[in-house]
Amino acid sequence: MEINQIAITLNGTSLVLSTILLPGGCYTGIGGIAFSFLRVALAFKDKQKDYLIQANKFLESQMKHAKTARPEKFARYLTGTSGLLVIQAMLNHVDGKSNAETFKTLEHLVETVVKSEFENEILNGRSGFLAGILIL
Repeated sequence: MEINQIAITLNGTSLVLSTILLPGGCYTGIGGIAFSFLRVALAFKDKQKDYLIQANKFLESQMKHAKTARPEKFARYLTGTSGLLVIQAMLNHVDGKSNAETFKTLEHLVETVVKSEFENEILNGRSGFLAGILIL
């Protein structure tokens, strides 16, 4: 278990959040907080840049932890890293940044996903991975 601190500023108020980075992706990890900030950024155009910065902070923090996962965990959608990559691609798109590296990483995950022993369900399996690809 790793403890990390993330400083965020919202409406002029600075906060330092201590987060416990557990394996979890966007469903049970702090990647979900990044996705929430992305959704808020899309809803409030006047503060969009601020919210995107916060989304990136949370996502970068979770991605550092996620890169150490086993390949089969890395390929999971909601409880692994592929969901985080989908959020990263969405953030990059809104920020006007390239997604070439993110798409290349997702492409490499296909080898893991097509193996017969890889699960089929939405949280950890093929259907979740495909749902993420469809979002993009």
